[in-house]
Amino acid sequence: MRNRHHRHCQPASGTEEKPVGLVYIALADDTQTTVRKLISPGDRQFIRTLAVNSALDLVRRRIS
Repeated sequence: MRNRHHRHCQPASGTEEKPVGLVYIALADDTQTTVRKLISPGDRQFIRTLAVNSALDLVRRRIS
């Protein structure tokens, strides 16, 4: 599997198109690409923890 990621944390304000708490997570290999879009209320640490847990869950499901 190859893993490419880009992280961009915005300050406390967002837009309608890019609200605070918006995170995209993607995982791709030679046969499949999966993308998850998460929108979560909460502070930066909560959103970061949710994103990490979701990414790890995505990997866990792929290798199971």
